[in-house]
Amino acid sequence: MKDYFLKFITQQQAMTELSSSGLIATSGPIGVANHSFAVDDVGVIAKSIDSTIENDVYLPGFQSVPGYHVNIRMISGELPDSLLQFCVNPNTPARVFG
Repeated sequence: MKDYFLKFITQQQAMTELSSSGLIATSGPIGVANHSFAVDDVGVIAKSIDSTIENDVYLPGFQSVPGYHVNIRMISGELPDSLLQFCVNPNTPARVFG
């Protein structure tokens, strides 16, 4: 079993690449699972940045991490070669399989 973190430019690119690799259907949700793999549609990730106080109101700061993110857990088999180019190795992943 191995987990992969993928980063695409857009959700549409993620759907196109995942469907052409055979991991998802050409329509419907990205998040799927079976006995061989699981796909977690993470989407856009927001990271915390400095917060501010304006007019006595606390405003938490967030900034979007560029890209559209998808996690894949290969339970058996290997990640399709066509998806390897989208793999990233985050120091601290925003979301992982539990």
